[in-house]
Parts: sequence; C-alpha cells; structure tokens
Amino acid sequence: MKKKFALFAAVVALAFLVACGGGGPANPGTGASGFTNGTFKGSYVFTMNGECVSCSTVAPMHSVGVMVADGNGNITSGSWDVNIGGADQTTSITGTYSVTTDGKASVTLNETGLGATDSFVLMLNGTGGGYIVSADSTWALSGVVELRAAVPTTTPTGKYVFRASGLDSSNNAQGIVGEMDLNAGTLVADMNNNGTITSVGTATVASSSYDSTMGRGVLTVTSTSSLPSMSFAYYVVDAGIMEIVSADPSNGMQGRVEPTGGVVASGNVLLGSFAFMASGYPVTGNIQVNEAGILTGDGAGNITSGSLDTIFDTSNILGAALTGTGSVSTAGGVTRDVLTLAAAGSTISMTQANVWLSSAGRGFFLTTTSDRAETGTVNLQTGAPFTDGGTFDFYVSGWVIGTGVQGLNSASLFKNSSGTVSGYSQELNIGGTPGFGTGTGTLSFDSTGTIGSLTLNNSPLGGASTYRIYQYSSANGFIMETDGGIIAAGEMSAQTAQ
Repeated sequence: MKKKFALFAAVVALAFLVACGGGGPANPGTGASGFTNGTFKGSYVFTMNGECVSCSTVAPMHSVGVMVADGNGNITSGSWDVNIGGADQTTSITGTYSVTTDGKASVTLNETGLGATDSFVLMLNGTGGGYIVSADSTWALSGVVELRAAVPTTTPTGKYVFRASGLDSSNNAQGIVGEMDLNAGTLVADMNNNGTITSVGTATVASSSYDSTMGRGVLTVTSTSSLPSMSFAYYVVDAGIMEIVSADPSNGMQGRVEPTGGVVASGNVLLGSFAFMASGYPVTGNIQVNEAGILTGDGAGNITSGSLDTIFDTSNILGAALTGTGSVSTAGGVTRDVLTLAAAGSTISMTQANVWLSSAGRGFFLTTTSDRAETGTVNLQTGAPFTDGGTFDFYVSGWVIGTGVQGLNSASLFKNSSGTVSGYSQELNIGGTPGFGTGTGTLSFDSTGTIGSLTLNNSPLGGASTYRIYQYSSANGFIMETDGGIIAAGEMSAQTAQ
C-alpha cells in the first residue's frame, strides 16, 4: 500500500477557514455544566493519532503519553512518545490549561525534547478524562485522555491480550493481535504484514526501562519464528492496562494491552450482542479503512446475525447484514476465534478476522485478508441505551480525501433532546488548520436502541456531518464518520455534569 500523502486543494482549506474561523467559545446549548480547572486533576494517559503537518515529509503520526494536571491550570510534568513514519522520539512535557464550565479546556504543552510549544483542546466527560484534538498548525491529531488512579511502582507482570496497527517505515500496512506473558517472557500472535499473514507466530517479550514516576517502560519483542522483532513504548493506565506505540525505526504502530483471565469457558465464546470497531490501512488501496457494527454470537464462536458498516478509501457500504462461522481454539493460554465472515451485498467489507478474547465480554481482532491490515476491539453490549436528554462527547481521527489527502481530527460535545441535538461545540483540525464550529443536529437509533445516526449541521466542509454510533454500554460507544471523502473513527461517551 502506497499512501498518497499530498496537500489538500487550496479551495477546501479556504472553505474550512471561512466556515470555522479560528476558534471560539463553547455553544451554550451543549448542556452539562459545573466544570472547573479542578475537574482536570491527576495523572492522565493519552493517545493521539493523525498527521505530522510540520514534518519535512507529511506523514502519519502515532503517539502515547502522560500529563500530570494540578487542578489549578498547570501541567506540572509529563512524557510523550511520538512515532512519525517509524521514527520514535520521547519528550518531556509541561504546560497550562483552562477549563470552561461546559467541560471544554484549552491546553498548551511545552515539548522539551521537540523544542516546541503547541495548543490543544480537550473535551472533558468528567474527572476521568475525555477527548483531545490539536489546535495549531504543527499537528492534525486527536485521541483519548484517561485518568489513572495511581502510577504503579513496579514494572507490569502477568498475562495480557494486545493489539497494534499502523504503517511500517515504508508505508506498508501492518497489524498484530495476540497474547503476551510478562512472567514467562513469551508472546504468541497473529500478524498481517501488508497482506502477508502469520498465524500463531511466537516470540519472546520483556519489559525494561520502567519509570515509576511516569508509568512508562519499553516492551522488547524478539523473534523466535515468523514474527519480526519489534519494540513498543508503553504507559500504564490502570489495572495492568497499557497504551503502546512503536519505539523502533521499522514500525509505526499504536495499540492497547489489557489483562486476560485466560481461556473463556465453552459456550461463552462470543455469546450475546457485541459492538465492534476496526481501523487500519489497505494493502491494495490508498488511504485508510474503517469498519464497525453490531453482532450477535451463539457462544460457540459463530455470528448468527449483525450489521456491518465499511468505509474503504472513497467507497462505503452501510448496514450490510453480517453472519460468520468461527473456529475456536486456545493459543498462549487464551481463547482465539478464527472467523469467516459474510457481509451481504458488500464487496469491500472484511471477510476474515481472528479474535483474541481477554474475557467473555471483550477482545481484540485482526483482519487476515490480503487487501487490508486492520485491528479492532469487540465489546459485549451491556446496560440501557443512551439516556435521552444526555450530553455526550466524542472524537474522530482519520483523513479527508480530495485532490490530495489531509489529516482530519475533531473533538465534539453535544446535547441530545428527544432526538434533537439542541447544541454542539466542535473543535477540528484539517491538515494543520484548526477551526471551531457550533450548531444543531439530530440523533436517532435503530430498533435495538444501540446503533445510532448522528447529524451535526453547519459542517466546516459545507453542509452537514454524519456519523454512525455503535453503543456498547449505557455511557460508551464507538463512532464513525460516514460522509463521502472522509475516513474517520473514534470513541464516544456520556458526559457527567460536575
């Protein structure tokens, strides 16, 4: 896959500037209130993905870090690992922030190792964090911010399921999903390296250079068979959960590591209704591929029904009926389900995926066809549908396609009132051009109450922006933009008034 990075058409950039301006206050119609600088206090792990605009060659960027907020408007310390086209750099950070009453925060980070100071906007969903987007011309980034209760004093141990995906140093698509045991020092995984599939490959793995102040360390994977050697910087979130980013010159992947309880009991493999989302890069295409939906499983690893949305470069198919047959086995002491999928009427959707379950209710998966390399998350649906009249925030990260390609990143806050979005506040960054938008919209759900359609009027690119929501709890869901020429996806959560 040869990623076509180029400057977007000047006319689109001009339209974006005219529509958005240079930023502005939050929309009072967004609802929830009571946020202050004191709401954002503690040690927060963050991920941000997107585009390095200021680099000599415009390139995808993946990053993981931590920032420590004092509750008084200061980022007192932090660390940030940035991987741009396979080149990793770690920088220390400090900064300042200011929170408005609706949960929107302006953040300035001083990046010592990069010799830069950059601006960001954070949409808080409560004291536990929220979503972040870059707000200057250096980056076009967005991602998740998560509070951790405490920084572990010792290096992580135990068994984990993990995923990571991105591009290698030659812009080839890659993804890996599997199990690692930091006690035994072993790793077992499936890998898609630009369409070449490695099944149940093995390697050794070790954690080193652990910094108990930042909760940062390095995972070194050493090949013992068909898996390549690689390394990842990691930041511990909580309860053994880690966010990871490639730390070697050959790879540019970002992902997540979560503890596993071992083998899922027979009869409980994909039992019930799940929401899922995957993102990655095409091998035979040009830009990116995102897929998401809802599935119902029979407990034996098969998918009896579901709905799948696929956006592959400039093509999209929404609501394809999904079924699948699974072959369940054990690898590395965890449950692995090899799925053959059928999406009715779709020629662009995934047809094969391997799921590695961390529990009966959650797992990571890898697409294993030769035309794409995606990794994703599957999560059991629990709780009631989203509360009517609630306030929500979300982010998406991806690309805009025109005569060229530019990073598209946004963080948004909106209030739902009986299917009407009475107000929203949205911070966007397209190819290093930040902007701000407000307006109204609509929100509706299907008969299950868990697949939603969101429309935000007054799009900076003209017209309305449309999204699909895939709810997996009463407060959380995946979200994907479905407008033509846009490939962007992320996460969504309910906001709690302070």
